[in-house]
Amino acid sequence: MNCFIPVAILVIALTCNSHGLHEQQDTITGSLKLRRLLAENNDIDEAILAAFENLRAEMSTGNSELGIPPLDPYTIGDFVLDMEIEKFRVNLTLENSTMSKLSGFVVNSIHNDLENLKADFNVTVPQLYLEGQYIADGELEDFINITGNGSYTLELQSLTTWGTVTLGSQDNSGDAPVIIESLDIDFFIDALKTDFENLMGGGPLEDIANELISTNGHST
Repeated sequence: MNCFIPVAILVIALTCNSHGLHEQQDTITGSLKLRRLLAENNDIDEAILAAFENLRAEMSTGNSELGIPPLDPYTIGDFVLDMEIEKFRVNLTLENSTMSKLSGFVVNSIHNDLENLKADFNVTVPQLYLEGQYIADGELEDFINITGNGSYTLELQSLTTWGTVTLGSQDNSGDAPVIIESLDIDFFIDALKTDFENLMGGGPLEDIANELISTNGHST
């Protein structure tokens, strides 16, 4: 889902760039050099936590040296959400969307496997806020059409993401550039609050449709 791209970027940046705290003038070019640097750090987990705080301050502007775009707010563009719960189905095309409040993240845990260049992470974003334009098409109970278009806001509460990031070198040599070999990531959303204006023509039906999406959307 496009709206979780900035979350993935955040995880990659913060688990793989803690070397900037100690070697700001020296580029790390290979996995063997990275291992040596990590081994010299008495507490790499603390260094990564400090890197989180450094990046938090840069999230509104990004960091071109690390290849990190501005993340708060983050321009998502267009994407589609398909929801189907029992007899309720809706297709939401979300356009010109932006996401904000990613910089409010909380680091629950970071654990490193230096020998294998892996890091396990668990990060919670207490609140994510999306806004833009939407087009809706769906149905309820096979006979009530769900339609609408206009502005929308969407609030994700307590987004928790966890997984493992694995580093390596581009050609398995000591001097090759460091790359992300794999990123296994999962997430859970505690609650969702939506406001799709003019859904079902507005009025009471709009409130009912928004309530259905808010109640069921976080589990789909």
